[in-house]
Amino acid sequence: MIAIIDYGAGNIRSVEKALMHIGCEVEVTQDPSVLMKADGAVLPGVGSFGDAMHELRQGIALRAYGQNDPVIEYKREGYDMFEAMIAAIREETVRRLFTVQLRRENPDAALQRKKVATVTGEGGTAKGPVKRQPVRKVK
Repeated sequence: MIAIIDYGAGNIRSVEKALMHIGCEVEVTQDPSVLMKADGAVLPGVGSFGDAMHELRQGIALRAYGQNDPVIEYKREGYDMFEAMIAAIREETVRRLFTVQLRRENPDAALQRKKVATVTGEGGTAKGPVKRQPVRKVK
């Protein structure tokens, strides 16, 4: 089961539909216990690129009236927006890491070793083990 973390933003439904389309069992959740039981977790992004570009264009248009080079202004504003996005991602990641509570249902389960391989033979051929031959050096 794949858990999609619902944090109140992001394109949760499209990610859920895409995972279901490829055959995954999906659950949208905010519950840490569900996340612990999941095989994987997805933290979807926010699909607001179009809105951000619209705001950027409006700001640049106003600066063009002030005789500023639009290319330089796009570059400067784009960089500032990128830096703000990276800072927000870092802040959100740290906040979520500090709020995670890990629990183990059976504390002794991690300490128990299980035999996973089966012995199919001792090596060699069907007639028996291979006899080692001496190494001969050719001069």
